[in-house]
Amino acid sequence: MYYNIIMKNKGELKTVRFSRQEQQLLDRYLEENPAIGSFSALARIAILDFMAKSGSIPLRPILREEQRERPSFLWDYDMSEGQVREVLAGPVKQRLWLVARILEHAKLGEVFQYLTPAQIERDLPMLRLPSKIREHWEYAIRRWKSLPAGRQGGPDENSHRPAAKSA
Repeated sequence: MYYNIIMKNKGELKTVRFSRQEQQLLDRYLEENPAIGSFSALARIAILDFMAKSGSIPLRPILREEQRERPSFLWDYDMSEGQVREVLAGPVKQRLWLVARILEHAKLGEVFQYLTPAQIERDLPMLRLPSKIREHWEYAIRRWKSLPAGRQGGPDENSHRPAAKSA
């Protein structure tokens, strides 16, 4: 389900995507709270309340060039980096498709711009990947787990690839 929001200052139409379960929760909430009246009113209240309480969002800001650039692993889809991050934070089915796409086609340094080793380990059993790619990531996870405590969790900033397999 989609809700469209018009941003007053830019005159742009923004779309907010919800999973079926989220949509049901919203509908139920609006039915139980008729004084709110509409999704628009709820969105306005929620956004203003969030801004008053939080003050900031602890996320990495998306730069303007990132919003336009298409990641290399999505050569056949018209998605920006911001949209990729939105899908990765969204419903499981779409997230798993994109994680598989990243693990199969992204450059190793690019993988860690979007995923952490913990996310890779969590999602790997559920991904549809060629066996060679799956084995590569399973091996990488085993290697990272065998590192000393301070180095666990994936490659450091100077190394964008796990140690090579010994023959």
